[in-house]
Amino acid sequence: MNATRLTQTQRKAATRNKLRDAAARVFARQGLGGVSIDRLSEAAGFSRGAFYAHYADKQGLLLELLAASHETEIQAWTDLAGSAGDVAAMFAEMEQRFNRLAAEQDWWLLHGELQLHAQRDAAFGRQYQQFSDAVMRRIEHLLREIAARAAAPATLDVAQAAVCLRALGLGLMFERSTHTSPGAALVAYIRLLVGQGEKQA
Repeated sequence: MNATRLTQTQRKAATRNKLRDAAARVFARQGLGGVSIDRLSEAAGFSRGAFYAHYADKQGLLLELLAASHETEIQAWTDLAGSAGDVAAMFAEMEQRFNRLAAEQDWWLLHGELQLHAQRDAAFGRQYQQFSDAVMRRIEHLLREIAARAAAPATLDVAQAAVCLRALGLGLMFERSTHTSPGAALVAYIRLLVGQGEKQA
């Protein structure tokens, strides 16, 4: 019986992963309003009924997808802050990681699509705000970890810095065509925040 339950759990997880992967592709390229649940289900290889067995609507799926992506990325940066050999190595690795993220066009197009939809749909906007608040708390924690590693001034306003860091990061992704290294720009800002700006090459 335990084996049967495990198999069912694995199947459900696989279905959700396929739906999320399909959503990342089709919504980033065609927009939230331009893709029906039938189209999304077809892209994932499932029926409309399979979609509703896992999600109430498209927005819920997309928020789950984005939340998982943010969780993975912010945790990776937090791990870097704690494990890099020294401060210079920490910033160098963060720059490279952000450049890899910025190259994932579907990711930042999806994020932009959700931001626009949150402005147009009040009900979804409230859901998005809850997601955004959770992201901001994680970014604040990340900045505290970086600040501690870099011996930042005690006057650093982490809450305000987190807002600016997130906005800059998203903006750099959309402006990637004019920046050979968006990661260098983002890390330069973080260095200034934590009093390491004079060390930027």
